[in-house]
Amino acid sequence: MKLTTRALFLKALPASVLLTGFSSLLLSGAVSAQDSAPTFYADALPLFQKNCVACHQPDGPKVGGITAPMSLMDYDQAKLWAPMIKNALITGYMPPWGAHERHRGEFKDERYIEDNELATLVAWVDGGALEGNPADAADQSGQIAEAGGTVLPDSGWWIGDPDLVVQFDRPVYVKDDIMDWQPTVQMPVPEGAHTKPKWVSKAELAPGGPWVHHIVSSHMGVGVPGRGPFTYPEGWGVLMPEDPFITVNMHYHKDPGEGTAITDMTARRLRIL
Repeated sequence: MKLTTRALFLKALPASVLLTGFSSLLLSGAVSAQDSAPTFYADALPLFQKNCVACHQPDGPKVGGITAPMSLMDYDQAKLWAPMIKNALITGYMPPWGAHERHRGEFKDERYIEDNELATLVAWVDGGALEGNPADAADQSGQIAEAGGTVLPDSGWWIGDPDLVVQFDRPVYVKDDIMDWQPTVQMPVPEGAHTKPKWVSKAELAPGGPWVHHIVSSHMGVGVPGRGPFTYPEGWGVLMPEDPFITVNMHYHKDPGEGTAITDMTARRLRIL
């Protein structure tokens, strides 16, 4: 077989030269791939701010007894949780929103993440969860971007300062040997707090902790830990009669066993039209 001029030239080169050249090509390719991979500050952080940091922020808000386990505004924490972030995104577990994709656009304050945003975050994880340059997080005014999304009001409730507060008359005790229990419990209205029929425009439940599986209630609908408030469209609400008898059907779920007993003090806040 007749060798080409290029093959003869390569054959004549020492092995060390060939290996050096090959290593340089590999290194160049790796550097090029790293340069093109998404980074935390340039690519992932803006998407976390848009979709996640309403909850996933330092000292994040306690929503129904649950606080997000990490801040996605912090690179070290985001990198540590990167595999779990990818899994939560591709399975649809996060952002927390129960409606199927076909219902996109039908609900107020829906929490879908755009396909291209999901793909970018997955690519960031698959690319090694690179940090990048913190300067890339600066907004147009030159300041490092702040937490986005909804910020919990000073009242500690997403609906703001409530017009009416109801809760259990006394804490509910869930014994050691209980795994599932569904008692119906009254939430008495404070004397003089609701003396005539009024329309409820917003209602927020605060389960006492993660042992509350869900709540079904009069005037409040259904609630689970981590779910936000019910907010009716402007001009709409649910009528709460004078001196209402408010009850909640609780579903407690926990691992049974010695030392697992808990006390629960679920509460509810209302805004009135």
